[in-house]
Amino acid sequence: MKIGIIVYSKTGHTFEVAERLAAKLKVAGHEAVLEKILPENESAKGKDLRFANLPETRGYDFLVFGSPVWAFSLCPIMKEYLERSSTIVGSKALAYVTMGFSFPGFGGTHAVRQMTKLITENGGRVIDTAIVGWGGSKREERMEEMLTNFLRTIQA
Repeated sequence: MKIGIIVYSKTGHTFEVAERLAAKLKVAGHEAVLEKILPENESAKGKDLRFANLPETRGYDFLVFGSPVWAFSLCPIMKEYLERSSTIVGSKALAYVTMGFSFPGFGGTHAVRQMTKLITENGGRVIDTAIVGWGGSKREERMEEMLTNFLRTIQA
């Protein structure tokens, strides 16, 4: 199966999760293509935001979207990317967010709902979601649980 992993990561944490997922998928025999969303002007908002790289969503059997949580919400860069992505129609998708706090209620839950809504509004179908809190001692355990669940979902 060909899986597109589309991620925005400012600090590298969200990208690290994506890299680990891609490695796990490849070991399981899937083709995993990791693509970064690269804004030209990260501080811009809405329609003023320009992208140096706007990953294509066509041609994949499954899509995975990853984004950090900013200010208790979905990162504006991922939000704008998903609002502009008209080629998600009919795609099965997974969505995850990373955040500094270890408690999902500190923005993670809200951000995942925002991602799910945007993907669904563009015709995609979100099969599973995850929140990886970067803080606390259980980060590695939570990340491994997410990776295992996503792999299981893709293979189902």
